[in-house]
Amino acid sequence: MKNRNEFDQRIGRFPVPTADIIPRLFDDLQPTAPDLDLKAKLFKRCSIKPLQGCYRLTFFPKSGLRPTLFATTYKGTMRFEEKGSEIIVSADLYKFKTIFPLKYYRISQKYKQRWGHLTIGEEAQSIGFGFRQPEAPTVGPAKLPPVKTIPIYPRNRYYSYLQGVSAQLSSIGFVGRPCNFSLTFDEFFYVHPASGFDGSFPAVADRTIRMQLKETDKADYFEGKLYSGDSELGSIRLEWVSPFFRRAELKIQRLEGAVIPQPVTASSGTGTEDFSSIFATAGWHLSVTRDDTAVALPASLAGVQDPDTCWNPNFDNMHDLMDSLPGYDPGILDSRWKAYLVAIPAALGCSRGWMFDSINSGGDVNSIGREGAVTHSHDGYPSGDGVEYGIAENELQKDHPRAFLRSAAHEVGHTFNQIHQSFESGSDNSIMTVTPAVASVLDGAGETFPDDIDLAFNATVQRHLIHLPDPAVRPGAMQFFGNSISVPESDVNFFDTDDLELVIKLKTRVKLGEPVNASWTLTNRSDASIPTPDQIDTYGHAAHISVTNPAGAIRYMKSVVTAACSSHPVSALKAGASRKAEATLFWSQNGFAFDSPGRHRVEVILLWDVDGLILGARGGIDVWVDYPITTDDNAVAALLLNEEVGKLVAMGVGVGRRNRYPIGLQRAAEVLEKHPEHPACDVLGKLLKGSYKKGKAKRNK
Repeated sequence: MKNRNEFDQRIGRFPVPTADIIPRLFDDLQPTAPDLDLKAKLFKRCSIKPLQGCYRLTFFPKSGLRPTLFATTYKGTMRFEEKGSEIIVSADLYKFKTIFPLKYYRISQKYKQRWGHLTIGEEAQSIGFGFRQPEAPTVGPAKLPPVKTIPIYPRNRYYSYLQGVSAQLSSIGFVGRPCNFSLTFDEFFYVHPASGFDGSFPAVADRTIRMQLKETDKADYFEGKLYSGDSELGSIRLEWVSPFFRRAELKIQRLEGAVIPQPVTASSGTGTEDFSSIFATAGWHLSVTRDDTAVALPASLAGVQDPDTCWNPNFDNMHDLMDSLPGYDPGILDSRWKAYLVAIPAALGCSRGWMFDSINSGGDVNSIGREGAVTHSHDGYPSGDGVEYGIAENELQKDHPRAFLRSAAHEVGHTFNQIHQSFESGSDNSIMTVTPAVASVLDGAGETFPDDIDLAFNATVQRHLIHLPDPAVRPGAMQFFGNSISVPESDVNFFDTDDLELVIKLKTRVKLGEPVNASWTLTNRSDASIPTPDQIDTYGHAAHISVTNPAGAIRYMKSVVTAACSSHPVSALKAGASRKAEATLFWSQNGFAFDSPGRHRVEVILLWDVDGLILGARGGIDVWVDYPITTDDNAVAALLLNEEVGKLVAMGVGVGRRNRYPIGLQRAAEVLEKHPEHPACDVLGKLLKGSYKKGKAKRNK
């Protein structure tokens, strides 16, 4: 990835471009005496005022003199947002192959018969092309007007993100001619993964392009040319389609015994507030469907998951529940931005809800991330949270509709890839701030929880929801950005080891393919208390683990079992006191920790926030991975360096968890049975909970 520095790689920070505020540019040319009368006859001042909202965008690349049968067309959307005298503009492009009408080509009868019937229908979709839509039939003297709606395109067609950098909306034009304007963008090409849809963007733009547009006879419709520098790239069309910037769907269902969050009276006293009005504060048209029919606990979870207790950290059980919902179909995500919210009972103290479905996390069993979330109707506001919940303290969410709706919308916000505001603009009275922090903010302002909850997104999240690239927000595309601090190294205030020391402990010599237990201890070496995270593990997102291989490549070991909605409490660590955490270093969605022999560097970085100040501690240790010499060495490495084994080790087996990786279990058991002296059996034996002893392995039955 271009220009991604080492620190970013070590904490798993990846670049995602986002448009920001830009000025409106004006032409300085003014008619002046003594030629004022002449200029008034020849020139006019043009001031274009595009409507705010979403535009359908079409780009036809410039071709040679000879037309081609299969031409490339780019389709997408552009979002134009007014911010007083300034604006924010962003766009997304999707790449299609278009078949032009065969009558324009001298082509054999065989291919006319083979291709002549194709349009945008099923045949076109089956071979992966987008085809030109046939003209609408005429009715009397006029054609049927097209239906204006925000278009949605297949994920695998995504091409690039356009980040607006300048806009020339005023100029001097000739009388009798259309007014012109221009929009300039930095373009970031999307890199698709080998499989799935979790791709990436470069850290810097691939090129700068300029749309040179003009008015047409059709209202809110513009045509023009696209340029890169002085080179013409092709023609472009923009058509306003909606005052909303994006559209999506939310399906809400409930498990037996649970209650669905309902609309509440608006804070103004007039009308109601609901998920749709909350997302409307970010310019989204969210269609909400409630199905109050109780869904039974799936058979796969019978005897595995008690619905009246906490489901976390067994997030895969939540995915099983989503799989069982009537109408659930991940295949629709190429044509609809659809998310699911399931109400489950749970119990007091279960964190009120979760977005469980992050790519390759514990809750993602189909490698399609951010499809759904759960909300806990019988959870609530325990006094143990240490904040002022007022009349809601130790009561349940279902009995406080405004707070219940806020918490559920918070989880839906995670589904559309929004993160806690303690990591961005700071905790406030808005949707993406965690519930305890909202209560604290209200208490500090002399207001009351839950009556004074503001059911809206703040300005930071609004900008993200409007202007982040499509793959970053649409369900089933890029991975969840995470619920951890992700900042440049220059923004982190690292403690000296004389004050706060982070020591990593693990084997310094391991076999190829061996899972390794690691632990780290944070110790206050100073003479005074230091605020540090209560949890310094990967589950709570404070810890970031990376492994640098002998070739110098850095691999971020993202944990597959993490909390999308943890509260990240910080408290004083007294002088001389310590905090400790541990993890198994073996596999993550980025690959294996030790998949090549030689010297590796393991580094742990802790990051946390104290009143807007980002603090950090770091430590590292070298590990030598032996070259395989014996037959056993090679056999074990061949068995264990397998993704199914990796997922098995990462997820574990046991009470409340189904074995989803039978191939991995089989391979691990084979190592225990045939190679019991191998060091890998130390971790595998504990994982499988067999009565493992060196020289003898007992398989689970």
